[in-house]
Amino acid sequence: MRQVLPDPSSVIPVSDFLYSAGGFIVAVGVLVTFHELGHFSVARLFGVKILRFSIGFGRPLWRRHYGADQTEVVVSLIPLGGYVRMLDEREGEVAGTERARAFNRQSLLIRSAIVMAGPFANFLLAALLYWTALVIGIAGFSPVIGQVLPGGLGDQLGFKSGQQIVAIDQRPVRSWSEYHIYLVNQSLKGRPIVFDLLSDTGVARSIEVDPKDFPGRGTTHGVLETGLGLFPAVPPISPIVSEVLAGSPAQRGGLQKDDLVTAVDGSPIEDWRGLVQAISTRPGQRVELEVDRDRQRLIIQVIPDSVESADGTIGRIGIKRDAKVRPTAYLQLGLLPAFGRGLENTWLLSELTVRTLVHMVRLKISTETLGGPVTIARVAGQSARTGIVPFLLFLAVVSVSLGVLNLLPIPILDGGHLFYLLIEAIRGTPVSVEAMQIGQRLGIGMLAVLMFIAFYNDVARLGW
Repeated sequence: MRQVLPDPSSVIPVSDFLYSAGGFIVAVGVLVTFHELGHFSVARLFGVKILRFSIGFGRPLWRRHYGADQTEVVVSLIPLGGYVRMLDEREGEVAGTERARAFNRQSLLIRSAIVMAGPFANFLLAALLYWTALVIGIAGFSPVIGQVLPGGLGDQLGFKSGQQIVAIDQRPVRSWSEYHIYLVNQSLKGRPIVFDLLSDTGVARSIEVDPKDFPGRGTTHGVLETGLGLFPAVPPISPIVSEVLAGSPAQRGGLQKDDLVTAVDGSPIEDWRGLVQAISTRPGQRVELEVDRDRQRLIIQVIPDSVESADGTIGRIGIKRDAKVRPTAYLQLGLLPAFGRGLENTWLLSELTVRTLVHMVRLKISTETLGGPVTIARVAGQSARTGIVPFLLFLAVVSVSLGVLNLLPIPILDGGHLFYLLIEAIRGTPVSVEAMQIGQRLGIGMLAVLMFIAFYNDVARLGW
């Protein structure tokens, strides 16, 4: 009987799963808690009685009662949201002595403030997260062009390798990705972008870019990379072995993790690319590697496997490099400038999210960009593994998305409640309970469609 083995590329390592699960739980816990605290704090500020503060849905895993009102605080099984349940005459009997503390008895302005407090809390959290990340310092690459895609828009406009991007629309540039959100926003608005450049010989010039010329208007992954075909100057990767694959020629020859390959057949090796090129040209041939191991010089002989590729037969010995690329720049601001930039980034990202949704509805952007819990978990795990600052930036992006999503005029979301309050302000009377119940069913249906698309995209990205 033929034994079918799993495809290694489809197997998720345990460490990756733990990072993804842990990152997802922390992210959802922080974002949902902050959102519900917004509702809770403003409701308490105006004297509305809180019956329950819940993180998650479904079966309670933990519960306690606090304060003079004995508010029930609950952590539930399904970590995909939360809610604050307030005293409300539309949901049950209310004692005469407490009617003044019921949500439905509050003025239209107070009820609107309580509803808006949740999304506002998410925007505030995003600004604080950006502020923290900018004060700590965001690692990246210097704004020096390392590669220009031949035939791309940047090549056609005159961008050259070695040029430094000094300013974008008169904004000083300190890091390659510093104005990623700003650039995508300008692109979606169709506004020209002016780049001030300085060559490696000291020649300055300016280039104006019209976003309408971007190929396919596709700038989701970056105006510099996707739109212009520009890539940063990345430092060479040292030829240090980070992993030796089991049963590979490298393992049979005696190569070990952390070995530094200094020469191949007597020819010096400067970086990882040089090592790959030297090995790939010798399939099936005996190769002599000069290795530095703990400051000792060793000579190791290997015979690369012959592997078929698009370029023909090449040699492979079964080693991996360190996936981390050393940063060449840090974007770090003082307390006040960082706070101002945090507010600006939050506003720009909110605007960008709304524009993206509008373009999606108008079928100008594919719904494939939507991501569900699986995508969030994977990105959360990747950012958490990378470091605290990438995880903070990830939380900021998702927090803004959560804030914008909750402001959509969909019943059962905060935006739907605000829509009801707007109707009440126009009519002078509240929306009937029956109409709200119909709206809730419609809202659940609309959210179900969005979740289906998001889950479908998650599954498609995993290749299932």
